Amino acid sequence: MNRASASIWRGWWVAGLALVALATGCRTLPQSDGASADHPAPAPLAAEPAVPAVLRVHVTAQGYDLFRPWRKRPIASRVGLGALIEPNRVLVTATLIEDAAYLMIERVSTGDRAPATVEVVDYMANLAVVRCEKAEFLADLAPLALDQGARLGDSLAAWQFEDNGTPYQTAGVLRSFDIASYPFEGRGMLVYRAECNLASLSSPFGIPVLREGRLAGLLMQYNSDTRSMMLIPAPVMSHFLQDVRQPPYEGFPQVGIGFAFMDDAQFRGYLGLDGVGGVYVTTVRPGGAAALAGLQAGDVILAIGKHVIDRNGEYVDGEFGRIALSHLISTRNFAGDKLAFRIVRDSAPMELEMTLATLRAEEYPIPPYLRDRAPNYVVEGGLVFVEMTRDYLTAWGPKWQAQAPPRLVYYESKQWELLKPGQRLVILSHVLPMRGNVGYAELNHEVVTQVNGRAVASLAELQEALSKPLQGFHELVFADEPKRVYLKAAAAAADNALLPRQYGLPALSRIAAP
Repeated sequence: MNRASASIWRGWWVAGLALVALATGCRTLPQSDGASADHPAPAPLAAEPAVPAVLRVHVTAQGYDLFRPWRKRPIASRVGLGALIEPNRVLVTATLIEDAAYLMIERVSTGDRAPATVEVVDYMANLAVVRCEKAEFLADLAPLALDQGARLGDSLAAWQFEDNGTPYQTAGVLRSFDIASYPFEGRGMLVYRAECNLASLSSPFGIPVLREGRLAGLLMQYNSDTRSMMLIPAPVMSHFLQDVRQPPYEGFPQVGIGFAFMDDAQFRGYLGLDGVGGVYVTTVRPGGAAALAGLQAGDVILAIGKHVIDRNGEYVDGEFGRIALSHLISTRNFAGDKLAFRIVRDSAPMELEMTLATLRAEEYPIPPYLRDRAPNYVVEGGLVFVEMTRDYLTAWGPKWQAQAPPRLVYYESKQWELLKPGQRLVILSHVLPMRGNVGYAELNHEVVTQVNGRAVASLAELQEALSKPLQGFHELVFADEPKRVYLKAAAAAADNALLPRQYGLPALSRIAAP
């Protein structure tokens, strides 16, 4: 086999072929508040023959302050759980090891520890493989097999440990298969939802959940009010691991379209497609798999491979039944796989062959995250310029869409339409008060379009433009008011000499390739 997604609410799917429709394509069992004939409580767990190969992973992490990008945040320590899935390889959630500076694997039964390194991490899939640096440290442990046969109503066991190392299980029931958003990019992929009354949460990072001694999922979210666990399921983990075993790691494929459901009978009639399913393509991302295959806005996708697509963007999966087509693209196939798309264009049937491809974070005009590396920046006369990422916006908290600067939220949501391939959104983040920038101290979060008469689509271009003042001044043009500001170049240069000592800057710029 060749190796081979941004929410969709009713009508849009822009960044990639990913569907986040929590009420769509979901097979569900009723939730229970207690035992009854209709809503049975989780079955008691049978005694396990042995403690499975579940390990503690200790992480020392230090990321960067995105508003002071020359400075690191305080060191943070995290402890999570992982599952030994191959000799010397431990599967964990990516959220556990983000910005990791040092890792230790602990055998909980003995408390012994050994250093480890991150082998592969996929933040969009929230999965990572950690490799122990001492092969003999885990040599006597039997790796956990993935459980590929989970069905609704199956009993599950969430494994945790007391501080003293005593293992304990919490019984749960698998309630639904669903398509939901993964953390960083908002990609919609398969999740399991399970009912489980976790009496305590020893760690919020990746509690292994087993079914009959096999790894069925890793905990991604837990709601104590509804007793609901959202798990990264075995099929997603299996896809990830298959890719890891065949380096270089490619990731989960995307197509790169936006589409609208076709449940409006009049719309279907307008298109001459009464009685036909399918979804209506609204946007095609430049350079993506769909664009390269010739798919166009206005096309109607009727089938992908042998799978018919209905008017709600679902197909019938052999394992999970009716489910969103994002599962077919992202998890059933790999980057490099070829799929036939049966479409209708201008009332005429057509077939296109598409080669699936991944979309890496650095390929987004506004990357969905910045992890494991230092952010780029330029400081000129106390004006701090950065390239925007979604992380910059999420610094406003979980409700960042409502609380972050509206103009920046708009750019993030429309990035594929507003920005060209390869372009970055350069913003004036804020101003460090200096003598030469008096009157500009309140400027912040401004989108920069031109500097000294040159259009800027990256920090490198901004830095180059700053080297050529106009008649002794730097002219900065913004997308919003104030449209233009002017900074005397000689005063900015004098302030540049003072900035490192006054504000603790190690350098006035950092521009590194992704």
